[in-house]
Order: sequence, then structure tokens, then C-alpha cells
Amino acid sequence: MNNERLAIRYSKSLYVLSEKQNNTEVVLRDLKEVLSIIKQSKDFKNFLLSPILKTNTKIEIIRKVLETSISENTLKHIILITKNTREAYLSQIISNFIKLYRKQKNILSIKVKSPHGVHKDQKDLIIKYLGYSENQKIDFQVEINKSLIGGLVIEVDGKQLDISILSKLQTLKTKFSKNLYIKQY
Repeated sequence: MNNERLAIRYSKSLYVLSEKQNNTEVVLRDLKEVLSIIKQSKDFKNFLLSPILKTNTKIEIIRKVLETSISENTLKHIILITKNTREAYLSQIISNFIKLYRKQKNILSIKVKSPHGVHKDQKDLIIKYLGYSENQKIDFQVEINKSLIGGLVIEVDGKQLDISILSKLQTLKTKFSKNLYIKQY
């Protein structure tokens, strides 16, 4: 089975279950916590990807690591994913759950990378440029990245607009690295 299809199926089932139990917000918060643990801990990520460890061992470790930080329902679903030996796709499943949640709740997710941060009027201009409608909620995240030198990188729904000085310099570098001189006879 395709990894993306697998992740979509598990995330949809978790979303439908959380809607029926009326605890979608709790599950979302829990999954964001698990995703941050996966991103921050290389050891935990490698543990999830390991084909050597037995499923029962993985379930015990997952239970010990996550039981104090997430709800019981979310933990049960993660254990179910592990029992089905799909724990290697957990970060994809969580990312798809978050996308599905944002789509269902009509939330526009904007991630802006900037070397110095974003002012309120810049934020309003970005939102206006992206075609914000009044019935949408906005999740606006700013990440400071000094290597951009200047400008912005805006990401919305998997699309990226890169208007940073760093990207302009890289473009110039590739243009100048080509030999444009053609010897004429």
C-alpha cells in the first residue's frame, strides 16, 4: 500500500472517531505533542522506524513515554497503529490528521519564515494577498530564520512563495556558474 494512502486512511479513521466522541480538540493537541516528540528526539524517531524491535516491546515503550502527556483515547489509537506495524508512518498520519482538521474547520494555515519577524501590518498584507475570506480562521505562524538575510518565505497548503534575499543570491550564483561564453570561429 502507498504510504500516503495509508497515512490518509489512519488519519481519517482517527478524525471520524474523535468527532463521534466529541474530543477532536484533545486529540489534535495530543497528536501535536507526539509530533513534536518525534521531531525533537532522534532516538524516538529511530525507535519507531526500527524493524528489529518486537511489537510488544514497542507498545510498552510507547505507553511509558506517552501515557503522562497524552489522553488515553489517543494513546489507544497509537497503540493500534503499532499493533498493525504502521508506527513508522506515525508522523505522516499525524500530519494528515492536522491537515484534515484544518480543512474541516476551515482554517487557513500560513507559515512565514523571516529573518526579523513580522509586524502586524505585514501580517495583514500577507493575509489580504492570500485571499482570506471572512468565514475562515487563520493559523499564522512565524519562524525566525537569520540565514534568509531579508525578505520572506511564505508557505500555505503545501505551496511556497520564496521572496527572500537568500533565494535571489542562490539564483544569481547558479546563473553565474554557467559558462555563457561561446567561442565563435
